[in-house]
Amino acid sequence: MAHYARVVGESLGDLIGVACTVNEPNIVALMGYLMGLFPPAQSDWARFSKVNVAMRACHVAMRDALRSTPGDYPIGMPLSMHEYEALPGGEELVDSFRREMEDEYLRSVGDDDFIGVQCYTKLVFGPDGLIATRRANSPRWDTCSGRVRGVHHPSNCLNGQHPDHHDRERDRHR
Repeated sequence: MAHYARVVGESLGDLIGVACTVNEPNIVALMGYLMGLFPPAQSDWARFSKVNVAMRACHVAMRDALRSTPGDYPIGMPLSMHEYEALPGGEELVDSFRREMEDEYLRSVGDDDFIGVQCYTKLVFGPDGLIATRRANSPRWDTCSGRVRGVHHPSNCLNGQHPDHHDRERDRHR
């Protein structure tokens, strides 16, 4: 990736206005190596973590390569970030997920000129994994029923209520 970035920078450096090394690399890792929705369709936390390490290293190598080429432009990385909620018992999983999806990436961009923050989704975790998601600006909750290695598979998401809706309804009728 560094070689590719260097070739691009040497060829186009004076024409570049802003350089983004990898768009949402944490989503590539999440969807391909944990959720199994993108190729290679894996669901393995260890592989997901290793891919995140590799993506962060690629970003740093590409940033450094671009800085060695002509042109004067800001270099950074767009990162997909989420709003998190931990229901009782889900706190540890939220911490692990946030660390892998965001915190380690934020450490790797310390020498960048910018970070692009893209926040589309709220994720709600319980003690057994991801139990609900909601897209930004949407009133609909998707509750998840099929767990994939600590994170529920979104293709099994149903219904549209906040995950504690049923508890609130039950309590309301007591």
